[in-house]
Amino acid sequence: MLASASDGATSGTTTVGAPAALGASAKFVALGTSRGLALVFDHFQEVRRVLGTASTDSVKCVALEDDVACLGHASGVLVLWDVVKGSQLRRVDDAFSVAVEKVEFCCRGASDRAVAAIDASGVVNRIVFRQRVLGGSYLHEVECLLDAKSNVTPWLSVSSTYAAFSSTTASFVVAFSPSVRVAVTWPRPSSQEESNAVVSISDDGVLIRAWGTDLDALNLSAESAGLSRN
Repeated sequence: MLASASDGATSGTTTVGAPAALGASAKFVALGTSRGLALVFDHFQEVRRVLGTASTDSVKCVALEDDVACLGHASGVLVLWDVVKGSQLRRVDDAFSVAVEKVEFCCRGASDRAVAAIDASGVVNRIVFRQRVLGGSYLHEVECLLDAKSNVTPWLSVSSTYAAFSSTTASFVVAFSPSVRVAVTWPRPSSQEESNAVVSISDDGVLIRAWGTDLDALNLSAESAGLSRN
């Protein structure tokens, strides 16, 4: 229904374009479009905001947290938005050089926000947004979690303490505390060919991975990092 709602929607006199990305939270659903916009719906399917200015820079991914949205664009730009006010909080153009394929909010401080994101070349970065003063404008810092040599695929799972993702040869878990580091590199099952894996990480450090016909669980918090296979 959201896709059909966007077909006839306009921003001023400009059509918003075709649906290209979707994100959801407890309060909003955001639909990114091929014209570089994001339509923000409430859960009554009413459009509350149209974020952005129409362009050819398609929205490739959307993440929502509280009243804030982060849009990843085909150009490699990330934009942080205040959904309620419809105002741009921060534009990040120094984190990626190609399309941002996946973005998720991750651990944060009291007045900070952070996202983890993967681009089309397999680069994984964390971007931390910090307010200069409470209620003021944001600055940002970019931290590289993995470079393009790892050939990461655009599937990302984030908890309050970890981020998990996979390449065609291994799965990776990055810990955010006490410092940002690759905590685990878990090779592809020997029974599987090179393909994409689906991973999910919990706050307490349990990684679930589906790779081909294999379903595995890895407990990062266990003393010996126990592994079970179903």
